[in-house]
Amino acid sequence: MDNPYQIQQDKGRTLAMAALILGFASAATTIMMTVWFPYFFGSLAVLLAILSTGDKRVMDPRARAGFRTAVFAMIINTVIIGASIYAFYTDENLQKAFFDNFEALYGMSFEDFMNMMRGGTVR
Repeated sequence: MDNPYQIQQDKGRTLAMAALILGFASAATTIMMTVWFPYFFGSLAVLLAILSTGDKRVMDPRARAGFRTAVFAMIINTVIIGASIYAFYTDENLQKAFFDNFEALYGMSFEDFMNMMRGGTVR
């Protein structure tokens, strides 16, 4: 018969390893400049790292590494998104490039697109 303590310990190790893998996935998707994936993988890594402790007070080193990597990746991703938004609203050349590319891709101006999305008509 299996030892129930051993089964619980194995579950904690499995969750810790999953937290580590998801933490690295969060960092990798941050490097690839995606927007939502770092938050998805990072929040799962944090959750699994916390759950891996079970009734212990000390977190497994793999879970701790996954936790730290995920939190760091989510912070870096937030900074990148904030800097991008700030740059867009403060740099007129960047805005012009966006609007020109939008019109070249979709055949309508961004203003017309937004008007259409609000239920208006296109000029």
